[in-house]
Amino acid sequence: MLAQLRIDTNMDALKWQLYHARKAVRQMIDGGIKDPYSKLKEYAAEVLTVIGVDLNNQMYLVAYALVEAETKDTWGWFLEQLAADLELNNSFDIVWISDK
Repeated sequence: MLAQLRIDTNMDALKWQLYHARKAVRQMIDGGIKDPYSKLKEYAAEVLTVIGVDLNNQMYLVAYALVEAETKDTWGWFLEQLAADLELNNSFDIVWISDK
């Protein structure tokens, strides 16, 4: 990047200046890490998630929902939707573990 700057503009800069300039430009283009999360309150107050664990003990996201509040009703709705999507006829095949 420094060599290209010298070729294109016949100017010089320190590495830390280029680092901070590039970081600032990337943040303007992509937004910060916290930007998407700052808008979450506009849509919902809670994120409900279901995490699965495979045979190698690797965790993966199965489903998520954005809801106004974490209540018994919203969890009931969420689990009903999940069961319908996964076509679960017998709830004894699934083990539910809460983090609470």
